[in-house]
Amino acid sequence: MEKRWIRAAVCQLGAESPDPGENLDRAEALLDQISNTHRDKRELLSALRRKQGRTEEAWTLLERELFDRAHGIQTTLLSLIEMAQAEGDRQRAQGFCDAARRAGEALDLSDYAVLSAPFQLAAAEQDGPAALDLLDRLLHSLTVPWDLSASPLYRHLATKEAAGEAQSVLLEPLLDQVEADPDCAFLREMPEYGTMVEKYRRAADEA
Repeated sequence: MEKRWIRAAVCQLGAESPDPGENLDRAEALLDQISNTHRDKRELLSALRRKQGRTEEAWTLLERELFDRAHGIQTTLLSLIEMAQAEGDRQRAQGFCDAARRAGEALDLSDYAVLSAPFQLAAAEQDGPAALDLLDRLLHSLTVPWDLSASPLYRHLATKEAAGEAQSVLLEPLLDQVEADPDCAFLREMPEYGTMVEKYRRAADEA
């Protein structure tokens, strides 16, 4: 059903009419019937907003689509790393990790997103020094403002701080997760671990 509505909306957007506004109204009505989770809706809605002269909204829709798909790529690569590790294929796991890091950097994601795959790999391999360094960098990235709109890819998106969604709210959950995760037991045994955790607990309390 949604495919039919999408095709109809596309036809309305491209159709010539003595009253272009009427076609745009029909396209909007059709798009309203499509689920917000449909992968094509934002792009079609952006095209509609452009034709309506609502350019700022069109930019925001497409940039949000890019941002969400970039995070989707990261999530998929993290799952692929986990699968490769489960099969004992370290070379392939490293390849997925490198791809996640490069993709995150190319798509201007946060340091937290870029560092997540390397930390997952180092933790799985129980590489103490590398995992502890990456965890420190992950935690630090949550203590500093991240200006999403500074990226040329996302100039029309508000920063999390501007939207009242500071990254620092993730500090406590991440610390709790590392403290409880049996796979991170080797980290908790390192002398530097306790001091680092205490530092970021204080930062979370002050946020």
